[in-house]
Amino acid sequence: MSANRYDYIIAGGGSAGCVLARRLSDDPDINVLLIEAGGPDLHPLFHMPAGFAKMTKGIGSWGWSTVPQKHLKDRVLRYTQAKVKVLFVSFKANPVPQADPKAKKILTESEARAKVDKLLADIRGGADFVKFVKENSDDAESAGREGDWGDLIRRSDKLPDNIKAAIFSLKPKQVSDPVRVSTGFYLFRLEELTAQPFEQVRDDIWIEIRQGHFNKWLENTQKDIQVKIENPEFFINAAAGK
Repeated sequence: MSANRYDYIIAGGGSAGCVLARRLSDDPDINVLLIEAGGPDLHPLFHMPAGFAKMTKGIGSWGWSTVPQKHLKDRVLRYTQAKVKVLFVSFKANPVPQADPKAKKILTESEARAKVDKLLADIRGGADFVKFVKENSDDAESAGREGDWGDLIRRSDKLPDNIKAAIFSLKPKQVSDPVRVSTGFYLFRLEELTAQPFEQVRDDIWIEIRQGHFNKWLENTQKDIQVKIENPEFFINAAAGK
């Protein structure tokens, strides 16, 4: 069977996904692809019983809240979604000289930064953002939509942190400072910031409430349990292989 064809595709490498993938892989004639968005399980809490209860607000969570909003006295908004327009100026580390003198010049990073800084200054000075997008953006897809990013952006989306931080710190119609990615610089203009519909977040809210009750129960249970090691030499001998 071709290596890029699969009989089963499993989304999520949690306890259920890993067990399912392992069982299906027992058959040598079956090709299984397990997709997991999270990072490596190097933190010791991943390997402790009920350790996940300590990670629901940190390393084991994608996060649902925005950054503090300056215009709302640093209030943190939850379950928000942003509609944005974008202008993108690309660069290459070592651009090859163009053979065609009429071809668009490929910019170095420093040239792209200088260009995007000039565009930003003009936009903040009153220039038409959409007009600049049509004339200068190297992202043809969004430029064809007058700069519209497309989908609404949520805090939980799998986008670089610097992009989400820039977007969710803006006021409507405000343009961000240049945001660098590996291929260029973005300017984002926030069009609208709204709350996600309740139907979209109902399950997340229920899970959080249930998890909060469990965390409280676990905390109280841990306080009530007194652990006493009767024979500490047992662990020393076990580590030494005796």
